Parts: sequence; structure tokens; C-alpha cells
Amino acid sequence: MRLTVAGSRHHDENMTAFTIQVLGSQDSGKTSHIQRMVTGEYTWQPLDEEAVTTFETTQGAIQVTFLEGTEDGEENEKEIDGHIVMFDKKTTDNAEIAQWMELTFQLGPTAVLVGNKVDGQVAADPMLKRIVKGVPYFNMSVKSCYKINEPILHLLRILTKNPHLNFVKQL
Repeated sequence: MRLTVAGSRHHDENMTAFTIQVLGSQDSGKTSHIQRMVTGEYTWQPLDEEAVTTFETTQGAIQVTFLEGTEDGEENEKEIDGHIVMFDKKTTDNAEIAQWMELTFQLGPTAVLVGNKVDGQVAADPMLKRIVKGVPYFNMSVKSCYKINEPILHLLRILTKNPHLNFVKQL
């Protein structure tokens, strides 16, 4: 069964499509995250204006167009369905994390905050938990593929209004 969602743009009548903007500071891993999601490769290659991939899900194929945003969260001219706000977990201080959290909160329920460059298991950071309270937050590592699918899966579940949506094939 194919899924049709109000407000989504369809590139063919059987596929739901969304546009996700990836925001964050320089060197947070935005480009590498998009490249990993689209090609499966870990690379620093610059992006074209947009990168498109299709995810096979339990509800059929969903096409996602990824756009890389600016550090200041400047709006893109294209209609954006969701946002991934990234920061470098190794070098970002709590004040900067709070700023990214505030942006994520302002963007609304179709935005997630991601701490990248978490290679392996990370102990819970009580200060970070207080800062990101009320905002969907994920640790991940683009380089090692650690929990790389969690932010996009969370967004797709919200955008499709299906909390049981899952990927058929994971990276």
C-alpha cells in the first residue's frame, strides 16, 4: 500500500515526497550526513543544490529531497517539510547547543536536534538533557553510521502521521 499525505508533493502518483532541510554550524557534518543518506558513502564532496533519495518503508517508497541550510537558519525559497538541526558533539559548548535547540523549538514539531560525531556509546549528559528538554534529540555519527537513520525516521513518522513507519532496508 502506498501512502498519500496531505501537503506532500508527489513526483509520481505512487510515491510520497518530502523536502528536509539540514541546518547547523560549519563542520557539524551536514554535507556528510546528506551524502551518507543519499549515496551510502562517507564523503566531504560538496552538494549540488539538492540531493534526492528514496527510502523503502513499510508503507512504500518515500522520496526525500535534502537541502543544506545556512548556519543562521535562513529560510530557503523551497517549501520545507522538516528540519534536521545538527551540531558537532565533540566541539560545541552548551551555550551554542542551547541556541540550536532554540532554533529547533522555533521550527516546530517537524524539526529534530542532532549531536553528530558521537562514535560509539555515549554516557548520558545531564546538562545536555536539561538544555534540549522538549525537543526531539538524537546522538549519531555520520562517519561510523551510528544511529544515522534515527533522525530521518523520526521525521518521516511525523510527516506521514504514522508512528509505526519503519525502513525496510537500513543503511
